[in-house]
Amino acid sequence: MKMINKILILLLSVLLVLPKHSLVSAQELNIENLPAQSMMLVNGDNGQVLFNKNSEDLLEIGSLSKLLLLYIVFEQIETEKINLEDIVPISNSAYELSQDYDIPNVPLRQDFSYTVEELITAIAVKNSNGAALALVEKIASNEADFIKLMEQKLSEWQLSNYQFVDSLGLPNDYETGVGEYQGQTNKMSAEAITTVAFRLYKDYPQYLEYASTKVLNFKADTDDAFQTTSNNPLLKDTKLSVNGMFIGYAPQNGYNQVISSSDQETTYLAVVIGVSENQEDPYYPVEQLIQYAKSSFDTKIIVKKESLTDEIPVINVDGGTRDVIHSVYTDDFVLSVPKGDNQLNIDYQFIPNEEKTGYQNYITAPIDKGDFLGTLKMDFQHYAIEYLPTAQNSEVQVVANESIPEKSIFGKFLQSVMRFIITIIEAIRKFFTNIFN
Repeated sequence: MKMINKILILLLSVLLVLPKHSLVSAQELNIENLPAQSMMLVNGDNGQVLFNKNSEDLLEIGSLSKLLLLYIVFEQIETEKINLEDIVPISNSAYELSQDYDIPNVPLRQDFSYTVEELITAIAVKNSNGAALALVEKIASNEADFIKLMEQKLSEWQLSNYQFVDSLGLPNDYETGVGEYQGQTNKMSAEAITTVAFRLYKDYPQYLEYASTKVLNFKADTDDAFQTTSNNPLLKDTKLSVNGMFIGYAPQNGYNQVISSSDQETTYLAVVIGVSENQEDPYYPVEQLIQYAKSSFDTKIIVKKESLTDEIPVINVDGGTRDVIHSVYTDDFVLSVPKGDNQLNIDYQFIPNEEKTGYQNYITAPIDKGDFLGTLKMDFQHYAIEYLPTAQNSEVQVVANESIPEKSIFGKFLQSVMRFIITIIEAIRKFFTNIFN
């Protein structure tokens, strides 16, 4: 009996000293087998890929296309080609489409005035097709021209895995599409649509203010007020901390979802394409992805903005009044790491700015405080780290934290003489080393 008690006490003591978080893999949580054709999970702040399944497959995305449409709208606002207060005319086509209640819509009228911001809200909250078409017609002369804008943006982001037939993501038999793919809808890979969502979040984070609206009172102060709830039921789930993005549907492959979920440290973007209409809970896969992110990863700052570059042994200066220079990082470098992994073995490599380098890749004086000196690249030994296209990757810029004037002409002459002498001595040393070896 005493022996059993000792064993129990020993087991208990072992349990008490175990780490609070153990590394949980996607396989252990059965993430791989979630009922979806394609999935992707990323750190929305840095574009780091945390999980993917069939992310390069070209699949129907349907109305998720509107994320790219909205990006172009926000870009037009940023470049002052349009603004939020602009009145958008409602054409016959936009009006008729907005009255089709077989697809997501907010009803529009041609005798009312609608601003760009009101139409953005209608799309973000209700996936309104009529509102989307009105904005397309505001920006481009025709459907084909707007699709060209979408394709140009994807090309700019070095994405090629897509097929567009309609700016709204509707089937081409809705007569809003163009091209040879009659009856089809837009197709993209999960990687491509995740990149669109990532860029929208990074470049225009204000979009989440619209997408997080749970109840929309459209034209509330008019005689045609319309109240509707968000297409995104996960906004009500406080445990998941969902704050928006987009819910869609495609006729051939079912439900598609792009969900943003934030905690105090990190925003995660979860993308799920192709959840069958027969699935009892179409949101189960994306919920599991978000739970996997929050239960399996910690966010760690590897290097801090404006901190001294202790990871770089020394940065030598050529032709300056000092031989070395102090430097700092321009940004934080943040990484999602598996919980419980405290052994982050990182290899650091400093790559000098070629425009500032001279003798033996030294940084050439004069140097002003804030000058770009080079880039710190980081490689992780335990596991490969993947990033979305357009993401920053594992690098951060390094700048001077002080100014170093150029040496006088006489000082440069003495430095040249010393280098010549050192070169001769080194050559003699190598000569005799070769003889005696």
